[in-house]
Amino acid sequence: MQLGGFGIAPLRRYLSRGWNVIDAGALILMHCLCLAWLATGIINAETAAIAGLLAFAKLLSYLRAFKPLASLVAVLGEVAKDSAPFLLILLVALLGFTTAFNALGMFGSASMALYSTFMLGLGELFLEVRLQPTAAAAWRPCLIAHSHTAPFLSLAAGRHVH
Repeated sequence: MQLGGFGIAPLRRYLSRGWNVIDAGALILMHCLCLAWLATGIINAETAAIAGLLAFAKLLSYLRAFKPLASLVAVLGEVAKDSAPFLLILLVALLGFTTAFNALGMFGSASMALYSTFMLGLGELFLEVRLQPTAAAAWRPCLIAHSHTAPFLSLAAGRHVH
């Protein structure tokens, strides 16, 4: 299929490289941000953050021109490829718990549920300040149980708690 001298095959060839996908994604997002800002006068912070992240990732491709950094950029690319299956599983689990917490109304909004689920995954157990009043009452026994058992668990692991 030809469109004004441009075909699908050259586009597929261009998008077959990871750096080109990052470049195209950054350009598309930045153009969408500019158009949305011109139309509404408002910039979506989340979209701007993703566009900025892609723009900085695009800078990595330019670092390949410097011999000492070329191998490091190649290693970063391989690590990203190898960690993709794990990140997919992590994303599914994170979104599953976020959906459950949001359905229970524990954190007020979907974005707060996502943030709180991520922080819980990192080990933050004291989210009582951010919980809705009804959910805080449900979490209080868990937090109290954790605060009473934490010293004993630390002693069992051979660490002394002061």
